[in-house]
Amino acid sequence: MTTPTLRRPVRWIPRTRAGAWTVGLFVAHVVAMVMFFLLALARDIPAESFFDRPELAVTLLIGALAAFATTIVGATSISRRIDRSPVVGVLPSH
Repeated sequence: MTTPTLRRPVRWIPRTRAGAWTVGLFVAHVVAMVMFFLLALARDIPAESFFDRPELAVTLLIGALAAFATTIVGATSISRRIDRSPVVGVLPSH
């Protein structure tokens, strides 16, 4: 006699608002970092004048804040069991 398994299907795409925020913030982080590196490579900026260029400082700040917010929102939604999607658990630990 076999016992039935109680496996639930894994939902990879987050279906809650917290999960959507986590994915959206991660995408914003990636976009900001790509923009930062493209700007830095295109302008050939020396290291001592980094904060003299506001476009570099702002894109780096936005990317860092988005990464921090992704971690906070993702950890909160997992700890409160709001969202159980594996994507929400993996993105904050990138």
